[in-house]
Amino acid sequence: MNIFGKLASALDPEYKAKTTEANAIRLQHQSQGGILKNQWYRLSNLSNNIVGLSFVCDCAREVQLLNLFEWLRDYECPQCKTKFSLLKALGLAPEATSAELAAKVATLPIRPRAAGTPPPPRFLDTWASKDEGVGYEQHDPGSVGFGVGFGGK
Repeated sequence: MNIFGKLASALDPEYKAKTTEANAIRLQHQSQGGILKNQWYRLSNLSNNIVGLSFVCDCAREVQLLNLFEWLRDYECPQCKTKFSLLKALGLAPEATSAELAAKVATLPIRPRAAGTPPPPRFLDTWASKDEGVGYEQHDPGSVGFGVGFGGK
């Protein structure tokens, strides 16, 4: 034990037990590939922006929740049947304010989100994929329909 360890043991009799427990948690963390089971994480991208949350259940399956509305639901793992809820894990009531939620979420550990292709969008993109620029199509509002660019007089 180094001088710091001896000094800390003299000031705090439980220092050795605390460091032994911390070392055991570190070993468990490393053996599980850097994640802890039954733990919520903030997900960060390569620019260190928080892009969502994730939960790792008992079977080491990670569920990524990228949408704010997904955070507020209760979930159950289909494999190990672990039930998890962000609000319950943070000790917040469903009527908690957004400021309270933000303060509690900020205390969660950060985990990098795997780089690669982003998930497919959950909407239909109607923008033209042609690279012709923006055009203008004349339309007579009194013709066929409202905002329809075809039809004649």
